[in-house]
Amino acid sequence: MDENKLKQLAKAFVRELQTSKDLQDHMAEHRRRSQRAREMLRLEHIPSLTEDDLFVLFSDSDSFSPWFLRDKERGFKARLQKFGIERLRDALRELVARGERGLTSDDLGLIWKMRGLGTLLSTELLAYRFPTRYWTYSPNVTLPAFQKLGEDVKAAMPRGQKSEPYVYLALQPHMDKVSQALRDAGLKDVDYLTADVFLWWVKQEATEKAPGDVAGTGEQTVIELTPEEGRA
Repeated sequence: MDENKLKQLAKAFVRELQTSKDLQDHMAEHRRRSQRAREMLRLEHIPSLTEDDLFVLFSDSDSFSPWFLRDKERGFKARLQKFGIERLRDALRELVARGERGLTSDDLGLIWKMRGLGTLLSTELLAYRFPTRYWTYSPNVTLPAFQKLGEDVKAAMPRGQKSEPYVYLALQPHMDKVSQALRDAGLKDVDYLTADVFLWWVKQEATEKAPGDVAGTGEQTVIELTPEEGRA
């Protein structure tokens, strides 16, 4: 990973977080979802989750909205009809139970084979339920964001361990580096939810303009740091 780029982007993110209402709202939304998940996704409570509970839990997520953007309720009903409420509860129960115990690649493979949740939604719910232990994984966001930071996670995996469960667990040391960079940049109470939002922001920045590109004009600029910011 390009440690200098990570450090500079972390500082830029913290500066923008202080002034951008959109970014502040995005962070607050994740905190609200996390609070709900910690209340609803308790092992003793999952068997009694109603259809309405599941709809609220699933539809109010980054992973659900792209699938059924026009009509979330219709999309949820289709999912419910396909898998059934008991199967969805079972998948959630396995997700939380194994998450509490400590996930292995075999655990993730089993949960994803159960179907009903999918890679993106399951890891998002894990991150909301256990924000200091797990993170959201989207191959379309997480991996490109790390590539932007100079880390091709999947390419570095050993042969035979490039499947998604292995890749997910291999992200932890990189997520820890991101979290530490955000702490060093001045953020308090950093967890993996914070790191997730940062990676989303990095991906957005990479999509909208090239590194160092001034407002997408193609002109390059050097990021100027104050003495405090430039201190290692």
